[in-house]
Amino acid sequence: MSRQRGTGATADSTPSQSPDVASPLPASYEPNHILQMLVQNQKDIASLTTKIDRLIDDVKDQTARMTSSEICMARIETNIEHAKDEIRETRADLKKHKETAQLDFRILFGAIITATLGLGAVMAHGFKWF
Repeated sequence: MSRQRGTGATADSTPSQSPDVASPLPASYEPNHILQMLVQNQKDIASLTTKIDRLIDDVKDQTARMTSSEICMARIETNIEHAKDEIRETRADLKKHKETAQLDFRILFGAIITATLGLGAVMAHGFKWF
């Protein structure tokens, strides 16, 4: 720590000035100066209050916009879920149809073979082959 000359105070003991502070405190406190500072502080507080109110209104507007967009997103998600359900049902129906088609093919193929053999037997009997 470095010491300041003549005061005996350290450099760390001096208050740091933030950028928000308008001016350092005067050495002598005159009533007019204090009143001017109070009036200036009231003006600053009033302007900050209006800025805060504007920011609150902006946040409310953004929240309202997000709410409507979230509603739209919920509708889209619901439509997507319905489409997925329809696709699942269609796949299940196609699977059943495929199984039914395989069974129908086997029955028809057996009927064609039986009819062919029967027709062959009738023809063989007609030609007196047996």
